[in-house]
Amino acid sequence: MEFPRIDGKSGSQLRLGGCIENLWLIRFADADRSTLIVMCCGSSLASVVAGSKPTKPLNKPDFDDIAPRNVTAIVGQPTQLNCFVKHPGDRVVSWIRKRDLHILTSSVHVYTGDDRFDVEHPKASDEWTLKIRFVQQRDAGVYECQVNTEPKMNLAFVLRVEAALAKIQGPEDVYVKKGSTISLTCTVNVQSTPPSSVSWHHGGAVVDFDSPRGGVSLETEKTESGTTSRLLVTQARLTDSGNYTCIPSNANPASVMVHVLNGEHPAAMQHGGSCGVTPTILLATVTLLIANLLSREQFRLFARPNEKEWKGETVRIDGKAFRDPAIRYGETELAS
Repeated sequence: MEFPRIDGKSGSQLRLGGCIENLWLIRFADADRSTLIVMCCGSSLASVVAGSKPTKPLNKPDFDDIAPRNVTAIVGQPTQLNCFVKHPGDRVVSWIRKRDLHILTSSVHVYTGDDRFDVEHPKASDEWTLKIRFVQQRDAGVYECQVNTEPKMNLAFVLRVEAALAKIQGPEDVYVKKGSTISLTCTVNVQSTPPSSVSWHHGGAVVDFDSPRGGVSLETEKTESGTTSRLLVTQARLTDSGNYTCIPSNANPASVMVHVLNGEHPAAMQHGGSCGVTPTILLATVTLLIANLLSREQFRLFARPNEKEWKGETVRIDGKAFRDPAIRYGETELAS
């Protein structure tokens, strides 16, 4: 059966004429209202009060704060800022650069002459992604994801930009003992696809891992934060001394100077070790300084009578010799 249609306004009173056999379909003009089917209750006119089926209130737009809002990018590398907007409806999502209030994108359209910027919005998704290719230092700053509600909704993102660098851990001068292992670790702060590759140079020449010398190896670890390369040279020789440079494929290089020594270096060794000054020499040095500053009588009073005696050892400092029992309880005799 085909039902007749009657358009009515929400809440109005409609008089419907028809027989009891007929069904009347009332379609309300208000788009937010649903249709209502009513039946004539008698052979005469029936009075029907137009009503509507209750509907759920519309969801308002809201930010889904699940993406990082502090992002660090590397010069020359791509980066992106991800904004998630729930229930946007017919609202427009835009990306704005805060420092100059420049509207970079609105909906899926780009409004900047800088072709490094783009926006991505998968259909039926809540994600609005601002993409920046070949990041530069000037791109650092605050960016806002904005929804044109009343009042407007804003979510701020902070972009930090760092230079692409390699760094060799430890001091710029490395001292190692002959026969020990040289261990150099280089970190590269570039997140790239594919990851950064690293080569090592010694004295201007590429390190040869297949040389007859042997004992040279490389360990590489690639993570989300960058690349770590570790150069190992076992059984260090004097010829292994020199400048070592870590050269990444997409970052500035880093260098250190390696010194391979027959004995221990008095300052620091890569693998530790004691100072090259023995306790005897150290004690003699202190004694000489005090003796030069004080008179013999003063020095005798200064020294403690229970001071430990030397055991027949002669120490020569700056042409002056100290020998047991010449130095005993502060009794000082200087010999040329």
